[in-house]
Amino acid sequence: MRVNLKILGMALLAIILASCKKEKMENLNAFDDAVNSELEFRDFEEDELGIQTCNTDFLANLSDGAVVIDTMESYPKIIIIDYGEGVEDSWGRVKYGQVILEITNDMSVEGAVKTMTFNQFKVNTVSIQGYRVITNLGKNQDENIEFSIEGELILDKNGISITRTFVRKRTWIEGYETCEKNDDLFLISGSATLEKDSKTILKVITIPIKINPSGCKYPLEGEVSIEKSNGKTGVLNFGSGECDSEAILTLDNGEVKTVDLERRRCRR
Repeated sequence: MRVNLKILGMALLAIILASCKKEKMENLNAFDDAVNSELEFRDFEEDELGIQTCNTDFLANLSDGAVVIDTMESYPKIIIIDYGEGVEDSWGRVKYGQVILEITNDMSVEGAVKTMTFNQFKVNTVSIQGYRVITNLGKNQDENIEFSIEGELILDKNGISITRTFVRKRTWIEGYETCEKNDDLFLISGSATLEKDSKTILKVITIPIKINPSGCKYPLEGEVSIEKSNGKTGVLNFGSGECDSEAILTLDNGEVKTVDLERRRCRR
């Protein structure tokens, strides 16, 4: 009888340990989704910012192979960026399908609105539907141009869908006065909500995220607070200005994880 109880106890312990391990992995997977969604904002910047430039040759600001369809000389206008059956961008991402931009006025004009939608659009293996609306808010008290960015995106990879709803602000802190892209610096603030398998993740930018879209494929600095629907929380920190592929995720239990920004996931 004692032997049977011992075997039963060991079996229960194994089940508990396996359950804890599974819960821990699911917890990290959810944070991976949060990390990935933060970086996915970068996947559209070439399309969006390529049209937001003083250079009227849009192709000069996009990947070789992309086709720009712009048949209207005045505003409002519709611009289509067509990646066809696949075009690799400067960061190695392969884009397919079309990005459609409806623009009310030159985006340097306060009040101008740009609406981005998608037609059979993919980045690598991720299919993207939904919309983004970008509005020129004019200059802030520091004389920097600000843009509001809001919308909803549905991302599907291998049959798994994530819906992301977001309200953000992008402040152009350097490079606005030049036609060069390499000197452009932006600060991103705001929040986003992710929904996957009836579970929700709330992300709030607590320290503005600094990005240099043409100079670095990763955020340079900033911090994001992440809260899951089960109450688990974490803080994602992108560092203090260096262009590197690592970030730090601090969980609410004090555990610290290194995040591989290239792979868009926490290191196990």
